[in-house]
Amino acid sequence: MSFEMLNKRSFFRLLAQVSLFAVVVWFLVSRLQIDEVVPALKSFSFLPLVLATTFMILRFVLLGLRWSLSLTTNRPPLYWSILTEWRILFLEFVIPIPDAEDVFRIMLLKLRNVQASAAIRGIIRMRIAGITVLVSLLLLFFLSWGQLVLGQKSTALYSIIAVFILLILPFADYFLRLSVVIIRHIPKIGHPLVKTINEALLEPKKSGLIAVLIFISIAQAMVQASVIFVLLGEMNQSVSFLDLLILVPLLNLSFILPLSLQGFGLPEACLILMLPYFGVPLEQATAVAVVHLLIYSTMIFLGACLFLISSELTLKGIFDMFKKPKDS
Repeated sequence: MSFEMLNKRSFFRLLAQVSLFAVVVWFLVSRLQIDEVVPALKSFSFLPLVLATTFMILRFVLLGLRWSLSLTTNRPPLYWSILTEWRILFLEFVIPIPDAEDVFRIMLLKLRNVQASAAIRGIIRMRIAGITVLVSLLLLFFLSWGQLVLGQKSTALYSIIAVFILLILPFADYFLRLSVVIIRHIPKIGHPLVKTINEALLEPKKSGLIAVLIFISIAQAMVQASVIFVLLGEMNQSVSFLDLLILVPLLNLSFILPLSLQGFGLPEACLILMLPYFGVPLEQATAVAVVHLLIYSTMIFLGACLFLISSELTLKGIFDMFKKPKDS
């Protein structure tokens, strides 16, 4: 599929997402006292903003470290993996492909002479580690706040699902081997993709490496919670760090909801909805969410700048990779 055709097919989908996001924003704003949000925003001082931004930067450094360590052959330099995390963040925002983070990883690693099978095995390791931490924290959220937020029946159901996911994660390779039966029937790309996946599954699991990646994923979640902790501290709001840590999975899962352009603003909407359960006034929760969104937008802008200053990895080159080769 050419990039031009992809753009055409994505137009109405993006239009629907923007419209839905406008509805979400309207719903949230309709509950606010705007004249109380503005003073809260003005109360932020320089040093806490710098500290929160530093934690946000550290988050992407840890993501780059996790990606780098997940690869065991032809591993690019660590600084490349870290900087490319920001590049991918920007690409996700400007190229209309849903949940394309791993696709970009495979494409960009190809430019570093990393085989697709090795890139996929690295992604499998990363995802197992990330999902293990995400679901574990989500289970803690259900146990701590589930009945208040979701009700008893929903909490019990989602807790059972979370435990089930944790139990089947060690058998991820087995389920991937089963999935190739379906994948091979995908037109044009099915058979090559099955071959690549099978090659990826030939590489060893490396349980010790998975443990290291899980540790980095925990550190990344803690840093993500630290951003919110610092911003709330500036609002003189005392929310325990553990409560913010178990809120991180909800922020990350909000990205997959088809309610905005590539998930932009949805974690902040989640903050506005969830922080009042922890005793934070709605207006101050909104101020924290707005500042969080500004810092996150700065990370996206940084990714754009990395493309502008690079002569080897350019945005035009990435777009050209999506274009259908012309028939000779």
